[in-house]
Amino acid sequence: MAVALLASAAAVAWTLWRPLDAAVTRLDTLWLALTVLTGTGALVALLVARHAGRDDPLDRFERAAAQIASTAPMERLAGVCAMAALADEWHAGRQLCVDVLCGHLRMPYEPGDEDGPRTTRTGSEKEVRRTVLDIIGRRLRVDPVPGRTWHEHRFDFSGAVLDAGDLSGARFVSGTFDFARVTFTGFVRFDRSEFLGGAVSFADTTFRDGVVTFNQARFHIPVPFTWADFIGSTVYFDDTEFVDGTMTFLGTEFSGGSISFTRARFPAGSVAFPSTEFTGAAVSFDEARVDGGSISFEHSRFAGGVVSFERSAFAGGPVSFRGTTFEDGTVSFRGATFTDAWIALDMVEFTGGTVDARTAGAGGDGDVVRLALAYPEDDGGLTRLHLPGTPDDRRDD
Repeated sequence: MAVALLASAAAVAWTLWRPLDAAVTRLDTLWLALTVLTGTGALVALLVARHAGRDDPLDRFERAAAQIASTAPMERLAGVCAMAALADEWHAGRQLCVDVLCGHLRMPYEPGDEDGPRTTRTGSEKEVRRTVLDIIGRRLRVDPVPGRTWHEHRFDFSGAVLDAGDLSGARFVSGTFDFARVTFTGFVRFDRSEFLGGAVSFADTTFRDGVVTFNQARFHIPVPFTWADFIGSTVYFDDTEFVDGTMTFLGTEFSGGSISFTRARFPAGSVAFPSTEFTGAAVSFDEARVDGGSISFEHSRFAGGVVSFERSAFAGGPVSFRGTTFEDGTVSFRGATFTDAWIALDMVEFTGGTVDARTAGAGGDGDVVRLALAYPEDDGGLTRLHLPGTPDDRRDD
């Protein structure tokens, strides 16, 4: 078997790269493809395609790859569209086409000045990269059909710089979608997307000076945002539903910008911020509804910024801050309601900052706030914990 596979690979190389006087162009065109082939199946597919004799997909692949490698913006755009059209028709080589499209996004790229001339290489490349994401988004919006649609394939965006694109309405039902180490620095949309299956990861992602939206999305599976950095960006999860699974922000740092879960619903799913650093961002859960799911900030550190749960409704469990340190910043529960739920402040440490629950109300038995300070002999932190029933000194201008 191994001998046959090696023979197939050799036959592909010999067939594709002759004659020698045309080898340089063909080798340059195909080298990217050959470096992203995933196993011998793609090699065999290329060999079969070369000898098919009809509408040769390999020739179409060569032309599209050559266009994508062009220095002319319109040629690159044409190549991206041609590669996508080939992927629609060529099931045996679809993963290869997807690899080339994703590989183009992973190429080194520095976003240009938005106010600068759009005729520069950088400005033109932004349009090419936007088109790649838009094409993938359109393919993922349709109903999945095994063997015919793109949903079951592997999409490797790892390490890419994404500053424009529309993945709204995408259905993540199978396959692998790796956004690890991606830098989001522009406007990218995941609105109304459904995360239903497969594997999706935003681990080690950086959100820098851009806008990323997940508004009205539905999460049915765990999606990690572990060790991500939010630096001056705006990320929206407004009106999103967390049906099942856990979205975890383990080790994430919020040092600027904002992230909004306004009106988000948690019927069973959860959002966890374990060992997270809040040093300057604004995080909003205003008007969220937690009806069986959970939100937790255990062992995190608040050293700046604001986390707001104003006018939210909680039922059936705690909002946990166990083991958390408050050094600066504000956590606000003004106007929130708790039905058989509470704010858990077990083993917290206050050296600064404020937790404000003055206008929160209980809809069931028990206290809204339950706490056990890490250092009970030092009650200085209690002056920064505003419990329900204490005077509300907020001014309504």
